[in-house]
Amino acid sequence: MLLELWYGCLTAFKVMLLFLLVFYYLPSRVVAFRRGDDGLDRFFISLTYMVGITLVLVHLLAFLHLYDTFSLVVGYIGVAALAMQAQGRSPVGLLHQLGTRVVVSVLDAAEQTRPLGKSIGRYLQGQVRASVLGLLSWLRWAANPVEGLLPVGVLVYSAYLRFHHSLTHAYLGASDSYVHLAWIKYLGANQIYRDGIYPYGYHAVLSAFEKLTFVDPLLIVRFTGPLAGLLLVLSVYYVSRKLFRGLEILAVPGTFIFGLGIGLPSAISRQISALPQEFAAVFLLPGFYFGARYLERGTRRDLALFALCLGITVAVHPYVSPYLVVGVALAAAARFMSRPHIVGTQPVWRIAFNLFFWGAVAVAVALAPLGVGAAQGIKFHSSLEYVAAMVTTGAASADDSVPVWQRLLSKDPFLDVTLALAGLLALHTAVVARVRLLKGEKPTEPAALMALPLFSLVLYLMYRGRSLGLPSLMDPARTGVFFSLVASLIYGVAAYKIVGALGPKFLTARMRTYLAVGLALTAVLCLGFRYPASPPTGAQLEYDAAARNYLRIQASFPALDWTIVSPVEQYPQVLKKGWHYESWEFARDFSLAEANDPSFDLPIPTTYVFIFAEKIPLRVDKSSNPVLANGAVSSLAVGSASEPYRDPERRAVIQATLIAWAEAYMETHDNMRVFYEDEEMIIYMIKRAPRGTVGARNP
Repeated sequence: MLLELWYGCLTAFKVMLLFLLVFYYLPSRVVAFRRGDDGLDRFFISLTYMVGITLVLVHLLAFLHLYDTFSLVVGYIGVAALAMQAQGRSPVGLLHQLGTRVVVSVLDAAEQTRPLGKSIGRYLQGQVRASVLGLLSWLRWAANPVEGLLPVGVLVYSAYLRFHHSLTHAYLGASDSYVHLAWIKYLGANQIYRDGIYPYGYHAVLSAFEKLTFVDPLLIVRFTGPLAGLLLVLSVYYVSRKLFRGLEILAVPGTFIFGLGIGLPSAISRQISALPQEFAAVFLLPGFYFGARYLERGTRRDLALFALCLGITVAVHPYVSPYLVVGVALAAAARFMSRPHIVGTQPVWRIAFNLFFWGAVAVAVALAPLGVGAAQGIKFHSSLEYVAAMVTTGAASADDSVPVWQRLLSKDPFLDVTLALAGLLALHTAVVARVRLLKGEKPTEPAALMALPLFSLVLYLMYRGRSLGLPSLMDPARTGVFFSLVASLIYGVAAYKIVGALGPKFLTARMRTYLAVGLALTAVLCLGFRYPASPPTGAQLEYDAAARNYLRIQASFPALDWTIVSPVEQYPQVLKKGWHYESWEFARDFSLAEANDPSFDLPIPTTYVFIFAEKIPLRVDKSSNPVLANGAVSSLAVGSASEPYRDPERRAVIQATLIAWAEAYMETHDNMRVFYEDEEMIIYMIKRAPRGTVGARNP
């Protein structure tokens, strides 16, 4: 168990490191940052640009049937060269950024009179010295409670909650993740929309990640799900930190609330699995912040980043997009209410037009792949019907016998306090903005900070829309995730206003910092003891041993020369790596009499055949008994591919049939052995000469 946990930690670290390399480090070598950009700015700006470019490149190449690692790398280099040309930098400098400097240094050292070994040794000594100094600097930063200790502690515990499942279990935590795994592989083979038109933005990002790193897609899906959950927490910290200038420590309570899922419907259980909605939600708060900052400064970079965030949400998961639009619209209202005059050198109408126009362009580009698919006659995926079903007026479910103010309350103390606090902050912001406007004073708060309380209120009304008789864009479980992202900042906003009110007239700058630290610590300690958090566990659709042995098989046996007989969950894993045969189809197609016949040769066209059988069928609290094989397996061949496995008794019949067949075959044939066995399952391996084909699914 400890060995498996250690392996999981190393694999997770590798995936995270490669993700940072691909989506942060490499684009950061090309992006032109500004003097005031800190580390978080650089990370989210690089991530936004890289994801946006990836979406366009992958879809374009897939529709042209040219999508592979080489064409993708060439596309990235071309985009980087164009970006550097637009910045007035020579595209040749891109080679310097990619490592030419190291090669040149080695060649220069080789031409010197002293031996090359001494030059390399001196270089390595310098690198070690720089690394040690960097580590000491990082430790000093981490020991600072304001800048390091508290924020890092919150992020580390948030990561523990989200990664615990993936580190301790090899199976994926949600049924949707298996579907997305299959679509990632289809897209990687230039088979776009094979199961119907569906936004493939998430799949494009993960497929490109696989093309560039050559990591097995199963491991990518297993660990990028919780990574996206951690990025959600980081987005809360990033935006609140940027808004609470001078009192950045007040970003900790909101990050702690969302990171631990305290009192809000943030659904950490969804953040442990690879789901497009959670990945798209990573760009909700940054997009809101970039759009609001454009309203203040009128800078083209902020406009481009907002449009990119909006386009990414549409391409990855359109459920997020309306909430981003609502947030920026509220920021625009707050901005124009507090300062209805020219922004920089641009009039107000031009600012509004630019937001609308470039936002519409981003949406059109994001929807273009769906339009191309529809033009090719491909039908939309059936899951998109869910969207239309969720958009309701809510009037039918409203209880008119209960006063509206009572229906507003959720009977959850934390949620009700959040509602009241957001209402008071929204009222305070509106009154102060109006008074300052009448006095002719300039606003002292950014538009995003002014809009946050009202944004939280609007999302709360959407979250409770059905019980209040209000329009509902989505079911409460999904809206609750977006509401939690915004509402978690409310407590930091309240503390920021309280400390800000005790300005230079009452407190020195150091005293204000101490007060902010005290408020943050108090909030973290009180909430931590009141709402203890524990890591959730995902839905189990297969045993850990099944997923682990798939990885073992694909790493140890020739590609496309092995077949796995197992339930449907194994099919997305095997896809494009080997062949798959459904358990219930195998039990139907091959009889016990054939297994007892020494001359019978299994007609599957691969050298190796692995039969995955559950000794204790999943979700059945009893050992599989061969007597159950008398059940009519052929009657299970109805409905969807997963239906025969959902019912525990049906699953038990299938697994018992497989075990009985395999044991009989092993007694009469010398080419089968037990490949793996534990208390829960057993895996048989047949080694045979390739011939004919029956039933195996095409990779």
